[in-house]
Amino acid sequence: MSSATFLTNPLFCIIFVETSPMKKYYFVFLCFLTVNASAQNWNPVLKDKIMNYKHSGANAITNTIWITDTIISFDTAIIFNKVVLQSHDNPDYFIKNSGQFLQKTMFIKGDGVFKFANPWSFVIKSKAKIGDTWFFNSDDGLIATVDTIIETETFNISDSVKTIKLEKNGVSLEKFIKLSKNFGIIEFPDFSDTGKYVLSGLQNDTLGEQIADFWDFYDFNIDDVFQYYHYSRDPSMGEEETKIEKYTIISKEVDDSSFHYVVEGIKKGSVFNYFNHETYTYVLTFVRNQNYNYNAFHFSNRYPNEFLRMPDCYHNESADGHVYTTITVGKNSRDLRTKRMGLTMNQENGKLFYFEKLGSDSLVRIHTQYEWDTYGLHGITATESLGVTHYRYEWWEGENIYYLQGYVKDGDTVGKITDDDILLSTKYPEKHPDKSYRIFPVPAGDMFYIKWENPLMINWEFRLFSIDGKQVMVYKGNQKKVNLNCSYLSPGIYFYKIISGNYFSSGKLIKK
Repeated sequence: MSSATFLTNPLFCIIFVETSPMKKYYFVFLCFLTVNASAQNWNPVLKDKIMNYKHSGANAITNTIWITDTIISFDTAIIFNKVVLQSHDNPDYFIKNSGQFLQKTMFIKGDGVFKFANPWSFVIKSKAKIGDTWFFNSDDGLIATVDTIIETETFNISDSVKTIKLEKNGVSLEKFIKLSKNFGIIEFPDFSDTGKYVLSGLQNDTLGEQIADFWDFYDFNIDDVFQYYHYSRDPSMGEEETKIEKYTIISKEVDDSSFHYVVEGIKKGSVFNYFNHETYTYVLTFVRNQNYNYNAFHFSNRYPNEFLRMPDCYHNESADGHVYTTITVGKNSRDLRTKRMGLTMNQENGKLFYFEKLGSDSLVRIHTQYEWDTYGLHGITATESLGVTHYRYEWWEGENIYYLQGYVKDGDTVGKITDDDILLSTKYPEKHPDKSYRIFPVPAGDMFYIKWENPLMINWEFRLFSIDGKQVMVYKGNQKKVNLNCSYLSPGIYFYKIISGNYFSSGKLIKK
């Protein structure tokens, strides 16, 4: 007598064979070039998979859909993950626990019929043949018809794809659903505009486009160089610090949950109005399950529009005192994947919310840099292979900002990298606290003013820089008060320097 046990996954099969009386085991590996198509059998959503979709026109994944729960009753109900979406009634309100384009729930009706519901409802008949017609949405009178079934490839795997066209009152809507035998819904129309959602990958399955996670963001190489600009200000303590920090990766260790790097670096800047520099060597550690949001893994492991509490951020009108945000996924100008919670560096984009009422799913949007009732962490961005590239923390009139100015990877320099000789130089301009000026109004409109108090500086120079280090304005003069035109500048945050002889000062300017 003999017995056999089969262990399978989509890519291989292991067969354990036991024979008597010798009790020997034989292992047979059968490798397949395609996924188990017959097992999928036109199901619209994949079980135990995270499906990454990209909206047409977007440069990165916009939606991730997966099954969070299954409820067995008269009809089996499949529950999808929920996100935060903008209210249709008021652009200043967002709704937690919202469904995405496949809604919140899918009911399995049997014989290949699937009903998607809450808040909108529609029906997909996965076993329908060419020419078969049914009510896609009876309330709106939308009719679905199988237009074509073709043999093709999806993610370089042999596949069959049905195209379902939609029409109303006999007129085509020019909207189509594409259903894959192996991968479910691979194209779905956006009914709010002319766009569509296209399946771009299966997360963690090495098929198609992936959302970057902790391991992608913090994976540096030996000899990588990073340079950061750091600015902090606390008027209540009379403190201001401007600093450039550059370090080089000299060793690397990786374990199951962490990256450990030894770095050698240089810091140069001004603290308490005195310039200094230092060199250092230390261990830099990044931990995958470091709690950045009090209730889950590191924010870099989260998904688009996923709801989370903003760590160490508070709002005076919030029902529970806290501030909340969503995850934004994108790509930068060099096609590197990014992930952000909260606002961008210049606070123009991104979302922060608070609850007006406890127990409600309704969130009120906080309006960026002009909202003085919000204090704490405002935004943090991670970029593929570069780590945290932007961090912003604000409270009343104080702030703590740093961002990546430049880096060197594989010998290629991107952005601004300062020579070590300059960073180690002891020739610093002197910063005099007894020379004072004012820049107003705050924030600036199309104009702003610089007014010198006593004593008046002779032949002084004002330079204004964008957050990426580009000089956008230069003024040279000797007047006690000047008004400068900034109407051509985009709203956001800028940094300035004022220089006159051996006098040096720096600060931040906000353009509304």
